[in-house]
Amino acid sequence: MGTAESTDHVAVGRVARWGTHAGDGGYEDLSIEQSVDAAYDALIAFQHDLHSGFARLERSVWSVIESMATEGRSFLLLAGLERQDNRLWRHSINVSLYAARLARALGIEGTVLHDVTVGALLHDVGYLAMGVSPDLPSLTREQRRRHPERGAALLAGVDGMPGVPILVAYEHHRSWDGAGGYPDGTRPPNLASQITAIADTWDTLLQTRKPLPHGSRTQAAVRTLGRLRGELLQPDLVDLFLELLGLSSEPAE
Repeated sequence: MGTAESTDHVAVGRVARWGTHAGDGGYEDLSIEQSVDAAYDALIAFQHDLHSGFARLERSVWSVIESMATEGRSFLLLAGLERQDNRLWRHSINVSLYAARLARALGIEGTVLHDVTVGALLHDVGYLAMGVSPDLPSLTREQRRRHPERGAALLAGVDGMPGVPILVAYEHHRSWDGAGGYPDGTRPPNLASQITAIADTWDTLLQTRKPLPHGSRTQAAVRTLGRLRGELLQPDLVDLFLELLGLSSEPAE
């Protein structure tokens, strides 16, 4: 029997976790909470130095993925994250965790899973390129629709950036069948972008500050995903995502 080798879909061997120094020349394993905290730090570092910060961000994503697999936890709600100073980054981390779990449920592993997670983590980086926050009520519709192109252009200029995150930044607001959304296109978005679109929509709905007409925020989010199912969002992926959450889609009223 020959030596096992990694492929595009399977990473052979153990990924080193980068965490607190253990005092013996190695590193302690990180819990999922510590890995998420490290990812937050890496995002801040990436914001200040796109090129050297990307290596740190890549390591943090591997740590998050392996911690999730080891602890066997489907999702981690980050409402308790201590550092609440940047809603965009907290949203980005949430989306990456949701996307990673959905991708794993589809059988995606190894470097492909890593690239999907990085793409989800950086899906809204276009707002950084524009120098604005997506929370600003003064942003016009045209300004908001500009962030995918700006994000893809920014990531394309980062040395070592995989192609998947660039596509995700560009496509995550495009309809799953290519017939709508933005930017305009003639083909459906790739699978990583479709996964990110669902994770992005879900977390945005849960984090919204708008008053709810009735029901809980989760119920309202489920109803909205039901309305978008088959329109903006890929229906089978929506069903699987909600199943992972222990929920089911509700038809629009």
